[in-house]
Amino acid sequence: MALALIWSKMSTGLPIEITSSMESQNYTSFCRLDIDIHKNVPHIHVHEKREYKERRHDAEIQIVIEGNWTTYRGRWVQILAQKCQLNLLTPQQIVRIHQLFCQAKFDDPSGDILSPAGEYNLRLGIIKELHPDMVATFSGSAQVFEGHPFIVEVGVSVGGKDVKQVRNLPYGGIAIVKGLNVFRFANRIPLLFEQGADVVTRTAMKRINWNSYKVNQTQDKIGVFVSIVSTKIPFKGTGKEYIGDYISEIASAVKTAIQQCCNQLKSKIVKRIHAREQQERKRNLSKYIPSATAATYDLLKQTIAHA
Repeated sequence: MALALIWSKMSTGLPIEITSSMESQNYTSFCRLDIDIHKNVPHIHVHEKREYKERRHDAEIQIVIEGNWTTYRGRWVQILAQKCQLNLLTPQQIVRIHQLFCQAKFDDPSGDILSPAGEYNLRLGIIKELHPDMVATFSGSAQVFEGHPFIVEVGVSVGGKDVKQVRNLPYGGIAIVKGLNVFRFANRIPLLFEQGADVVTRTAMKRINWNSYKVNQTQDKIGVFVSIVSTKIPFKGTGKEYIGDYISEIASAVKTAIQQCCNQLKSKIVKRIHAREQQERKRNLSKYIPSATAATYDLLKQTIAHA
């Protein structure tokens, strides 16, 4: 019991509750106690007698501890199965318990505990490193996969002095096409290898129609920066060098974030195209101004002469 109390105190800080009874008594003894683990001094918060008419001889200890569900899930399932057997339950009741667990709803964890870089820092880093012609950034709201919160931050740049225009290096059996440079980060740590199998690279290459955003993938120098922060990064492989493409929530969030950046770039590109077209029209019209002026002058001159 002492170890259970110390474990509870160190993991959650909550006290333990003890209920005990004897057959010769018509009451139970209830105690809620705590301990100062630094001074090894107990603290008794509640110690009282409670009515109990069953007259059984037993003791019950309740503790609240912090655990890792992913690691110890099998143990809990085993304990639950043993409990079901001891409380000799029918198969129908066990099935019903399973159904109730499946129907249970828990609030999604918030993203307050995560530390994303932020759009400002992401944009600043891209501009500092690549000096692009234009850049767009987007930071999505916190989402959840398998009970773990995550945030996807994306920056997309066009142009730049240090962005390679042609890359044809095979990673994981997939060739990186011309003009597309992918930079990946997991909890602010850059991922350098096994790029072709990563969810970010696959999304940028196969799930984004760059032409629809007025971006020429074969000519423009495109930089795609994706940062994923989470309490659990779903790495694939023992090297932890790439994020698997099998988590649909993350794949969808990456695609949406890249599309948001592409929409921003499209707006800028369209404005730049319109401004360029307007300048071109002005230049074309300016070519005819001298001839039009001379023709107008001759017409007025002839009109005055015949007046």
